[in-house]
Amino acid sequence: MDYPRITTAIRPQPRDVASVKGIAWGAVATDINNDGLMDLFVANDMVASFLFANRGHGKFEEIGLQAGVGYSADGRVRSGMGTDSADYDQDGWMDIFLTDVDEEMFSLYHNNRDETFDDFSVSNGIGMKVRTMSGWGVKFLDYDNDGNMDLFIVSGHPDNKVSQLHSEIKYEENPLLFRNLGTGYKTTFENVSDQGGPVFARQFAARGLAVGDFNNDGGADVLMILKDGAPLLLRNNVGKLNHWLGIQLKGKVANPDAVGQK
Repeated sequence: MDYPRITTAIRPQPRDVASVKGIAWGAVATDINNDGLMDLFVANDMVASFLFANRGHGKFEEIGLQAGVGYSADGRVRSGMGTDSADYDQDGWMDIFLTDVDEEMFSLYHNNRDETFDDFSVSNGIGMKVRTMSGWGVKFLDYDNDGNMDLFIVSGHPDNKVSQLHSEIKYEENPLLFRNLGTGYKTTFENVSDQGGPVFARQFAARGLAVGDFNNDGGADVLMILKDGAPLLLRNNVGKLNHWLGIQLKGKVANPDAVGQK
């Protein structure tokens, strides 16, 4: 006797973030699917990167592989270091940027609006410019207050003897500033580091950065974290030249200074 065949699609069950093991160097919280819940992207070193989709009630589903962000475009694991997230092309969906070490290519992951991403790093004018670099800190910021999210990247190779083996790879590297040209879906980035001031002509073994308007003049400033050196604070002299809006937040019940708000 023939019986009807029953096929059941098995979907991974949401689980605790701690149940997935990695070698993490960077992480960013971002809402990839516009459901109002913060998801988590984790940059891992020599194992696949993680993308934890927040399914609510404290449960997360790790979807890095099927989302297209776990591996490089050619299916390789990478030495993921820094990461950040922003809607760089203003289509209403959050995208992701990932830095890694030399010869691995940084990734600009464009959100396809269905919990998958495509790597646009080459077509957006960034990938080949950073191929020999080892990126650590990366931040989206609108440095010139034109409404488009630009990119600031600091880098430096992990091995201070690397140039003895590879002359084209340096231990200390220049910081990079990429200006978002604001062309929608096909947005490209222009390397404007040579217009950014004397600091971009210097080389550093940088390991991280933070962004904030430390003097409240409307321009996003940058703090670079250096290996074996004091932090370097860069004052933005461009952003204040365009229109900007400052808001002071106050909590009514608790947290009177609204700490943690973005």
